This record gives sequence, structure tokens and C-alpha cells, in this order.
Amino acid sequence: MALRILHNELFSHHVGVMQRLLSSERVLSSAARTAAALDTSNPDGGEASNKKTAQPKIVASFRTQESNPTKHKESHLSRYYTVPGDISKTLFQYGGLPKAYEKLCHIFTETAIMVRKPYLEVTNCIESVDFSKPAVRIVLYGKPGHGKSMTLAHVVHYGYSAGFMLVHVPWVNTFMRRCKDASPSESKPGMMDVPIDAAAWLVQFRTQNQHLLKTLNLKTSKPYQYGPRDIIEQGEPIDALIEFGIGRAKYACDVVEALLREIKGFSNSGLVKTMVVIDGFNGLFAPNLKTQRRKILEAKCTLALPFLEITQFDWCNGVVILSVDQLAHHDMFKAESNLPLYLLGKEGWEHIDPFIPIMVDKYDTAEMNSSLDFYIDRRWIQHPGGQTEAGRAELRSLCAGNGFELMNLCAPL
Repeated sequence: MALRILHNELFSHHVGVMQRLLSSERVLSSAARTAAALDTSNPDGGEASNKKTAQPKIVASFRTQESNPTKHKESHLSRYYTVPGDISKTLFQYGGLPKAYEKLCHIFTETAIMVRKPYLEVTNCIESVDFSKPAVRIVLYGKPGHGKSMTLAHVVHYGYSAGFMLVHVPWVNTFMRRCKDASPSESKPGMMDVPIDAAAWLVQFRTQNQHLLKTLNLKTSKPYQYGPRDIIEQGEPIDALIEFGIGRAKYACDVVEALLREIKGFSNSGLVKTMVVIDGFNGLFAPNLKTQRRKILEAKCTLALPFLEITQFDWCNGVVILSVDQLAHHDMFKAESNLPLYLLGKEGWEHIDPFIPIMVDKYDTAEMNSSLDFYIDRRWIQHPGGQTEAGRAELRSLCAGNGFELMNLCAPL
């Protein structure tokens, strides 16, 4: 216990030091401070001049100023871009980034994502899709730590910027293996509801799509009755259905199912374009639901059903991007392969086939160098040895191209 308290204090101290180092006054380089001093001083010894010469902004080689993901192309590969703060809060406030990297974004005071080849492959597929045809399914796969979740976060930003309605599940096992609460379903006997997680997902959906919900006149196609007195009439704004599910968590799972069916109808009628993004999709095929207390419930999860339904290809004007992960497997300690056929199993493979597979591979040399440059720039690597070429070579060798391992190796430096 004492060691744990000491570790927490050291981490808090480290975060405070990092944030002070990254403040606007400390980030200025010595050259920039010298230039600023020359601008405000008179070389003849008189009063300071009121006119300042605008200095051109220097962009580091590992960064790109293009923050619109719809414009990212091969010339931006291996470079970081910064997601604008308001958009980052809208998209990732309730999840979407790996937990460890989310903490780093808080320390770095920015959400930076690297432009990688798998992202360009996904967007090239999306831009080649005939949206009048059934929804195309794209499946990302690769070893843990290679960047599948970060690629999906980049894709979510792309969908937001391109005007898609987002149906985003940041991590399936949040409700399949670590649900906050579970209760028997009244509408589906023999199954279990996860009402708190369903209501939380509705809040996330409302936040990510608030700009579309305000501008599009989307209305329910039929009445919905929940209980003897709770009725959502036909023709009411879709917001009313969402707000009801958030306010009455008991019916949240049924509301999610109704909402996604309405979205499929809106897409088929051409009112919206829909992008479905689900991380750890193979977790939906777990044999049993499991709560935070690790108690196995001999029942299926009702919240999994609407997400399985919207990943079918019986609707159009949309695209489905999924990832399969060994960490989402029902027994991740025994998952022997990262290939889709193994992780999905017979039931999952038959559900999602046909699909476009895209492999998220380990970092190449350019991506490794960009990551190290980014960590040095953000003062995540402060040890002088980690900034030398010999130290960088050692870090590259130790992490073997795994971005998550590189981040952990740099933490104590």
C-alpha cells in the first residue's frame, strides 16, 4: 500500500512538472526568446519600438499543420496533426482513445494523432464506395499496440469532418466484460440489460452528432411504447427518443435498438450518411456477459444486438469500420492469433463476411523517428541519453516497432 501511495505521488509530481514545462512561457526556445527581446528593444538605446516584425511559424518535421483529416494524403504520412480542442472534446470526451494515450494528451495539452498508411487505405475505400449499394464493411486487424484504436480515432475525426452521422463504440468490452450493472431484460426474456452503459452510450451519441441533430429534421417513423404510460409518438423529433433513453435508463437498451433502426431508415431514404465505427468488434461474440465484479452471467447482452444488426449489409448510404483485437477476445490470455478468422470465430465470420481486411502493422523507421521526436518535443523524454542517436536506436530496438511499448519505455525517461 505504501509503495502504491508513493507511486501515485511521484506520478502526480511528474504530471505537474510536465504541465509547467509545456506552458507557453517554458516552451519558447532560446532562439525565440532572443528574437522576442530584439523586437522589443531599440538598438540605439532609445525607447522600445511599438512595431514588431511578424516571425514566420516554424513547423517541426514530425508535424503537419493540416488538421482537416479529409485532406490528409501520402505527403502527410508519419506526421502528427493536432485535433482542434473543441472537436477533440466532442469526439473523445467519452472514449475513443486508448486510456494510456488519453492521459498523455492531458499532460501534453493537445490531442495529436499520427497519419498512417492504414488510415489512408480506409479513407480511399470510403471515397471509392458507391453509397447506393449495401454498406461496405472494413475490418482492421493486427497485434496489440500497433495502433488499431488510434487509426479508428483518426477515422472518427474523418467521419465527423465529412458530415457522417457517427455510430461509435469506443471499446466493446466496456459493456461486454466490465459492465457497470446488469439486470434481467423485460422485453427479451432470458437476456440481460446493461442500462447504465446503454444510457452512457446514448449520451456519447448525442454529443458526437449534436451538429446534425440540430440541423436535420429527423423524426421517428413509428410510435414506441415503453411501459404503460411512456410513449414516443410517431413523427416526434429523434432527440425525444434519445432524451427518453438517457432519462429512463431502465429502457436504454431498447431505445438504442430503436435508435439504430431509425438511423438505418434515415440512411436508406438518403437523409443522412452513416459511419459505424466499433473497436474490439469480436468482443460482441463472447459466450457470456461479465460484470465489473467478474461474476459470469449465463445470459446474452441485449446491448450487443443493435450493434450486430447495424453491422449487417441490409442497408445502404453508409460504411462500417471495425477492428478485431486479441484483448477483446473472451479469453485474451489464450488468444493465439490476431487474424480475423480466429478472433471472430465461426459465428462472427459468417456475420461479417464479406469484408475488406486492412492490417495495422508495426511502426516503420519513419514513424518511430516521428514518435521519438514528438516525445522529445513534448518533454516526455527528458533524459539526455534518450535524446542521443544511440539512445534512440536502443528505444527502437527494445519496442520492436510497437507504439504502445515505445510509449511505456519513454515514461521513466
